Parts: sequence; C-alpha cells; structure tokens
Amino acid sequence: DGRSSAAEDNEQESIKQCGVLGCHILVEARLLGGRRAISGEFPWQVALYSKTESEFEYSCGGAIVAPQWLVNNFSQSRTEPEDLKGVIGVNDLASAQTSDEIFFDKVIVHENYTFETNREMLMDDIALLHVTKPIHFSSQLINAVCLPQKGKKSLKKADVTGWINAKQKGFSRNFLRKAVISLFPEKECARRFKTKFHVDAMLCAGFRNQKSMCIADIGGPLTQLRRNVNYLIGIASFGNTCVGKNYPRIYTRVSNYVDWINSHIAK
Repeated sequence: DGRSSAAEDNEQESIKQCGVLGCHILVEARLLGGRRAISGEFPWQVALYSKTESEFEYSCGGAIVAPQWLVNNFSQSRTEPEDLKGVIGVNDLASAQTSDEIFFDKVIVHENYTFETNREMLMDDIALLHVTKPIHFSSQLINAVCLPQKGKKSLKKADVTGWINAKQKGFSRNFLRKAVISLFPEKECARRFKTKFHVDAMLCAGFRNQKSMCIADIGGPLTQLRRNVNYLIGIASFGNTCVGKNYPRIYTRVSNYVDWINSHIAK
C-alpha cells in the first residue's frame, strides 16, 4: 500500500503495546459505582459526533483498536463518513481542541447485522470506522485497546465508560466517567431477555446491589484488565442506558468478532 517499512514497524509496535494505561491507577481507586476518569486512564476512548445541519453534535462512544480503526456499533453506520468526527485523548469534551479531532472515510457494518423491530433486538451489532489519517499513539493520552482472544471467557467485573451522565443529577456530560459493573451469568441474561439474548454474540452486564446510573454510551467500550493489559470485551448495544439495580443491558460480545475485525484491519 506504499507505506514505508519504518511506518509499518511503528504501527506494529503500537499494536504490541495496546491496552496499556497512560497513568498509574491504584487498585483501591477501581471502585464500584461511577467516578470521573483520570486523564490517560482510558486512552482508547473516542467521543463521536455527527453533523446535524451546520454543526456537529455529540452522538456516542467508540474505541480505538488500531492506528486507523475504531470499533463501534451500528448507530453511526447510517451517517455518511464525512458527516462524522471523533475526539480523542481528552476526558473533558469542553476542553477539546481541533488537534484532538479525527475524521473518517469509511464505515463498515457487519454483513449479518439485523434489527428486529417487533422484538427490539439487534444481532451482529458491530461496525468499524476507518480514520482518514493514522492516529499517533502517545505514551500518555492515546492508545489502542487490545482485542480479546477468540472465545475467551470474561471475568466477572468490567469497566464501562462514557459521557452519558447528563441525565443523572449532579453530573456534567462533558467529563468522561467510568464505573465497574458486573457481568451477569449467561443463564440469567437468557432468562431476563429471553429470545433477545444470543449467548455467542452477546454479553449482559450492569450494577449489582447499587442505585441506577447513566454511564454507558451506545457504541461505547466495555473493557477488562488482565495482567495490567486492558481488553475490549463488549460494545454497548441495546437495553436501558440508565441501568437500574440488578438490571443489566446488552453488549456485543467482541470475542465473537475478532476474526471479522482483524480481516478488515489487515486489508
């Protein structure tokens, strides 16, 4: 594709270092419930904006998985790539500069994506956004999150991040927030969501024994820390964004789509 070997080496080096935080987080700081994210704590987090008439408005979340690729869900695929932009490397959206913006030239939706209106269910709800220029991975604020191993079982807890807290009293939408939530057992997910839940393609996660919170942007990442490396295990798909006590929402199970993601990134 005309790239120099040095550029390819740099890209490979960036990918090798995926999932590494740009700051040091004490174990004690990874509390249940929500709090503001620390600068560099989630360097793969992207705020996506879509153009409405003459201006861009905040739309949803996404995650960097390679220098020119983001993972998201179907929500942005109905928008032309030139009508999208992303903001990376910042937690406070009000402080974002032009230099923090990225733009797109391609959106790839999973070929088997379906939305069943009568059941309010999404299947294969995953998409890739191609960035016009490679993202420079700094050591502190910008990095890719790692993809999980295909078929890898998830741990019982995961980090959910987003800017959706505007609906919750006392929170500012401008600041990225995070919370530790519980992955519900597959049998419980199937019981709660019935035919809407497909175990191979979905996870369900939410708060156990806590008040409800509005934190997971549609398309936003659900990540897990394993041996100091963060892996993208889920993408917020459907269900109530303001999840209540013991009531989960559905996430696309990323481990089921690793081959699909890699096949497009490799092209």
